[in-house]
Amino acid sequence: MTITNTELKQMNKLNIGSNFHQGGDIFIENDSTLIKATTEDIHKNVDYLTKIPDHKNVIKPLEEVQILNEDNNKKYETAYRMQFLNNAKTLVSLYKLDIPYEKKLKYAKDFFNGLKFLHQYLIVGDIHSKNLLVNDGNAYISDLDNFRKPKEIFTPIYCYYYLNALQSYGNNKYTDIIKMYIECLSLILEINFSKIILMYGYHEFYKIFTSYNLPDEVLRFFKVSKNKSNLKKLGEKAYDFERFINPEILELKRKLSYLEPGCPKNNNFQF
Repeated sequence: MTITNTELKQMNKLNIGSNFHQGGDIFIENDSTLIKATTEDIHKNVDYLTKIPDHKNVIKPLEEVQILNEDNNKKYETAYRMQFLNNAKTLVSLYKLDIPYEKKLKYAKDFFNGLKFLHQYLIVGDIHSKNLLVNDGNAYISDLDNFRKPKEIFTPIYCYYYLNALQSYGNNKYTDIIKMYIECLSLILEINFSKIILMYGYHEFYKIFTSYNLPDEVLRFFKVSKNKSNLKKLGEKAYDFERFINPEILELKRKLSYLEPGCPKNNNFQF
């Protein structure tokens, strides 16, 4: 598919504020499709993503779009068409809404279903609340542009936050699982844990979080998260979010609410 710069400029840009986040520029083509244009050369990534099977909880490129620059003023390196979820909201925008625990759990299961599928083909890496969408009762993983193939261990993935000292080179399917768990727990407790990790690092977050009387399932999971070999032993069970959670986790919201960035009590922390 080809499109001219003029045609692209005539399309409305998607509002990527609190309700959606994808990076690059995203244009609304019609009621069902978007065109994402990026200044980065990700042709190979887009080509790979279009060839993997579809999944009900994953938004991936439908096809690459070639932009014809009539004025020779090239702005974009790569563009592609993608599905448009007209009512989609980012996970972070749902934190303050009154959503029943059961529905939050359903969204978590959707996310882990999508992640388990993707891990057959790639490592996502950049998992955070603005790349996780909810639309009409279903949840989706989006923004896969910066993925890495499972065996490309020396290829970096630049992420919103990291879990270990290897930083961009330390991403694997196990760090994907931990990040997805953190994001789902953030939704349930309505606390932006990924922002806390960005501010203080995972090591400090781990020390604070596990210093409380957590349910055994949660404590065990976070302990495992610090040991890749132990997490690997979980195998398929690692994708079962419900295995590591229970409704009693809701009691933690009151205890941990001071961890939210911007809370005055944060000033008492010594890192």
